[in-house]
Parts: sequence; structure tokens; C-alpha cells
Amino acid sequence: MPTEKQHQNRSCILDVTESLLRSIGRDAITIRAVADEAKVQLPTIYRLFGDKVGLLDAVAERGFTRYMAIDPEHRETLEPIEQLRHGWDIHVRFGLENPELYDLMYANPYSRKVTPAAQIALDGLTALIGRLAASGSLKVSQEEATFVAFSSASGVVLSTYFLPGVLHDPSYLENIRESMISSIAIKVNCHDGGLIANAATTLGGNLDQLKVLSPNEQNLLHEWLNRILASSRNSSFSA
Repeated sequence: MPTEKQHQNRSCILDVTESLLRSIGRDAITIRAVADEAKVQLPTIYRLFGDKVGLLDAVAERGFTRYMAIDPEHRETLEPIEQLRHGWDIHVRFGLENPELYDLMYANPYSRKVTPAAQIALDGLTALIGRLAASGSLKVSQEEATFVAFSSASGVVLSTYFLPGVLHDPSYLENIRESMISSIAIKVNCHDGGLIANAATTLGGNLDQLKVLSPNEQNLLHEWLNRILASSRNSSFSA
């Protein structure tokens, strides 16, 4: 079990590494620079983190933990679509306020793994999209909705690295967020095939409740529902 001194050293080393991340950038960080700044011996860092990759993974892990601690007010009373809206805002704001840390969390070429905290964040989004499907609010598959929601939020943040002055108008973010929501969420319309797509996504979001079906039968039904969704989209495009 780690001692109190080891906990203190670990916290100090992570603080120093994150500070260097902001001041000199990921590539310029060295174990020696971290040790000098944190006033610890090199073996201490190697013993706690293994190498630079392990150290940066630990910084990213702490970033995800901090990000996951940010909750919208009264989250438990929000409808799933409002939770998605608030979650998207939180994700983008965190990325814009912590660009170097966000880049390490989501675009780290040195990382060897998906950290546990990163997986928790992704699982949270997946679960939220599942609740949207169960409520009948999706017009695409859960897999597509998850991809669209994540890629739109992360794309906004990463794009600011190449277009740093583009977010001078706050309405840009709102427009992108609402475009994302309208591309995956549906208002049921019986005249444009929306009712069929709505029913398919609702059933898909509740498949785990169908205990009468075997796992193989649930997988087959899942495949059929995705084909129905694809057919509904194609019909609406050609109408």
C-alpha cells in the first residue's frame, strides 16, 4: 500500500507535469525536467509511473477524473435531451479552458491505452444515448448517435487549434450543438417515416429488457432495427 509520502510525491509530480504541459508543451517534457521542478529523485518518478508515457497517461487520467466531476445543475431532473445539451457544453468548455490537457486526453500519440477514467466518460455518453433511444428520441442508431455527439464536441475543441480566432461569436457553439442534436434526435412525424424510425430506435434502446429473447435473438433483432433505420433515412432522402 502506498505511503503518505508516496501519495504526496505522486500528487506533486502530476501537478508539476501538468504545469509544464501548459508552459512548454507535451513533447518538450522530460523526466529530468519534472524531477528537477518537483524536487524529487529520478528513480522516484520511474518507480511511480514507469516512464514518460506512464507519467503522461497518469496526467490524462487525472484530467478525465476532473472532467467527470463536472455535473450540470439538477442533472437528475433533466430530460435526456437536456442532459446531452448540457454535457456537450461541459465537454467543449472543459476543452477550451484546458487546451493542452485536453489535447493530451484526446489526441495523445504516446498513450498506450484507453485509461479507466476515459472509458468511464465514454460509457457515460453511451448510457445517455441509450436513454435517449429508450425514450423514443433518436432517429439514428445508438452507435451513430454516440459517434456524432462525441465527434462534434471534440471536433469543435480540436478545430480551435487550427482556427484560433473563430469562436469570437458564442452563437457558433450553440449552432453546432443544435445541429448535432437535430441530426440525431427526432420529433415524431407520421407523414415522413419518422414514426417508424422512432419506433425502431425506441425498441432498440430497450432490447436489454426483452428477457424473452436469447442473446442471439437480440443481436438479430438489433441488426433488423438498424436496417429499418437505414431504410427510413434513405426513404426520407429520396422523398
